[in-house]
Formats: sequence, structure tokens, C-alpha cells
Amino acid sequence: MNEKSALILDTFGIDKEKAWCSSYAPMIICELNAEQLEQVRKSELIDSVTLKDKNEPQETTCLPVSSGQETTVTTTEYHADEYYGNASFTDVIEKIDAAGVTFKENGYFHFSWQSITDRFASYKAGDEVILSCYYMRLYEGDTPNIQKVYMLSRSKLDLGDPTGDSKIDARDASFALAEYSLLSTGGASTLTTVEKTAADANKDGQIDSKDASLMLSMYAYNATSEKNIETMTEYIEYQRG
Repeated sequence: MNEKSALILDTFGIDKEKAWCSSYAPMIICELNAEQLEQVRKSELIDSVTLKDKNEPQETTCLPVSSGQETTVTTTEYHADEYYGNASFTDVIEKIDAAGVTFKENGYFHFSWQSITDRFASYKAGDEVILSCYYMRLYEGDTPNIQKVYMLSRSKLDLGDPTGDSKIDARDASFALAEYSLLSTGGASTLTTVEKTAADANKDGQIDSKDASLMLSMYAYNATSEKNIETMTEYIEYQRG
């Protein structure tokens, strides 16, 4: 909480334990009684007041951010109880590095790369991807913290290549096995629809060891054959004779 937020809460007698103060924007979310509301509306400390029924679902629209605006994802000692508000667009990557991504139509986005897993390492210039924006309400104890979270996903992937690195190999098999292991132990899938379709190499409607085996089989064939087979569909047809 910054000094101005603390001053406002003290000035109007707002319970600090029930107020949320943004770390990124000049905004406070809190409950006000009729007297406090009247004082706040007349105060020069406050630019504007927006009323919202506390039982009304919260909806937030995400707009493209300006160059250099940063978003972080907190992962330690937090749990999320809901997402609310989202926006997404499909665009082509012009440049990608450790600092962020420049899109052809939507410009530059700066990321907190601590939230990006290894499977995103294969993104490169020219890839068509989907950028999604969520507002995640997080808690540390009872204290809410609302953060903007950006996620990248591919708009299209080749069958058998869920990692999206334009080749079918052991990494794709590991990808499929990790999903299979997660689902087998009662976990919830974290894959996008596009990733699920690509990981289901044999097209039987489920991701399991059979898909991983098929990926490894194709990888081994191409590693030992003079003539490479480019796509999983072609390899399946080759197997069928």
C-alpha cells in the first residue's frame, strides 16, 4: 500500500483490512457507508467514484497495453479463487525475446517471463498465436490482489507436434505423456484446444501413451531413414501400408 492510499483510507475511516489498493493503478476497491460515500464524492483527494453492488459479478475489459507496461504472475503462497474479465486476439509475432513480444498488428507487449514455461521456448518470429488477457483475483491469506495476466497459445499446430517447434520428436512425446499422467491422477488439463488436438496423434479422442508411442516411432523412423516423413498424417498412412 502506498502513502496516498493509506492517507485516503485514514481520512475517510475505511477499514484497511477490507480494502484493496492497486499496486499498478491509482485505484482502491472498498465498501463505503452513506456518510463515507458523501465525503469521498466531495474530496479533492478522489478523482472519481464508481459504485458497484458487491454481489454483482465483476467484468473487466482488457485493452492492448502500451510499450513497456509490465504484468506479473505471483506464484508463491497464493491461490486464485476466480478469473473475471478477459480479452484475446490472434496476431503474428514479429519479434520475440526475453523482454517481450512485438506483434504485427497489436504492437509490443512486455511480459514477466517467470510465468512462461519451457513449452513456450519454441515461439519464433512468423508464428501466428493467440494472446489472452485475464484479470486474476489472488489471495495471500484474506488479502485480495488483482493482477493482469497474459498468456500465449498457438492458433494452430500440426498433428503430433504439440510443442509447436515444427518437428515431431521426443519433446512432443514427453508433452503427451505429461498430460496423460496429469489426467490419470485426477488432475485438470491445462492445455488449449489446439494443443489437445495436436497431442492426440492417433485421433482417438484421448491423449495417452499410444500417442506418445506414435510420436517416438515417427521420430525413430526419420532418424534412421534416408527419406524423412514430414507429417504425422503421412506417417500413419505409411504404417498402414
